[in-house]
Amino acid sequence: SVPVSSVIRIDGAPTVFVAHKGGRIEERAVEIGMANEDMIRVAANLAPGERVLVAPPLEQATINLHDKPFPGTDAEPPPPARDHPQPRLAAPPTPSAIVDRPARLHAHRTQTPSPYAHPRPVGATHRAAELLAPVRGKTRRELRRALESDKSFVYLERFLDPEVADRVEELKLHDEFPGAFDFDSEPRRVYPLDELSVHVVGFATIDGEGVEGIELEYNEALKGDPKVYLVLRDGHADGTRKLISDARKKPSDVVLSIDVVLQHIVERELDRAVREHRPEGASAVLLDPATGEVLALANRPNVDANGFGNAPSEAQRNRAVTDRYEPGSTFKAVTMAAAFELGKVRTNQRIFCERGVYNTGSRIIRDISPQGSLTPGQILMKSSNIGMTKIVLGMTPHELHD
Repeated sequence: SVPVSSVIRIDGAPTVFVAHKGGRIEERAVEIGMANEDMIRVAANLAPGERVLVAPPLEQATINLHDKPFPGTDAEPPPPARDHPQPRLAAPPTPSAIVDRPARLHAHRTQTPSPYAHPRPVGATHRAAELLAPVRGKTRRELRRALESDKSFVYLERFLDPEVADRVEELKLHDEFPGAFDFDSEPRRVYPLDELSVHVVGFATIDGEGVEGIELEYNEALKGDPKVYLVLRDGHADGTRKLISDARKKPSDVVLSIDVVLQHIVERELDRAVREHRPEGASAVLLDPATGEVLALANRPNVDANGFGNAPSEAQRNRAVTDRYEPGSTFKAVTMAAAFELGKVRTNQRIFCERGVYNTGSRIIRDISPQGSLTPGQILMKSSNIGMTKIVLGMTPHELHD
């Protein structure tokens, strides 16, 4: 007799998961018989050392399994028992790649070894800590604390460099401590360009969740949907899982309008300006004037994307997007371009700039230095507020808005 929740239907057949003595797990079709609300008799043909994995009840219901009597009996099928829930695991998807317009990688995933331990089978924690400490750069006390944990599973380190993983493997811990140590292959988000384009790309957490930049904005597209597994586990912490729902939406790559060559040039020039003028912060944005596409975007201070989460907030901030600036005199060029396009001014036209003070009737306009008559080009060169005001007053609000 086993708990009803241990039996599921796979391809229409009542099935249990059987753990072999050596740890191997297999699905096994069974004949089912008498049952009550909680227990059911199954004919699983168990060999010595084999056992049926038990599924603890969770909050999701499955179908009833009772459809015929136990073989060799004349008993009627038992009445339908209540639905028994089965544990399900939503396996998070791994984010896809972020590339620029020439398809150069800015972010992608790679499989990285993460050593783990089952503390209870370790036994000689002092010996294990003594072997691991020189390789991992941790103290023996830290390692013993992890190895003496009450948990059944602990990571000793996440995302080891391959060279370090090789050194750990050379210790042959699995020979000295059978069943206690192994490696988990985990997907890790990698940013091969380091600091370049970091404020555009952003970064993702250790679990692949986007928290800044494109990683955050397109988190759902990059990740797709999770896969759902049915998970069975017994009191010995042994278990297995079976895919019951594949991802409906696959992860997608994201292609940026950024060009890494232009990005490099913009960042190089921004660094030069920072060295010369020593500002607290700086930003640069390069646009395609025909389409408005962002070809490059950079900020200072900067940060390596592979260590983004540990950087100070000032370095993480995408100033070019989050900080607000009044356009000020930089917008005079836009206004002047509109005036020329509409025929409101001519290149050789002279406009009197009132010697530095001009009363429009509703407010007083001033120039930094008094000016007389200036051409449109001179108005831009001198950044004359009065000259631009007189040009704007010759345009309708609708014309200026367009």
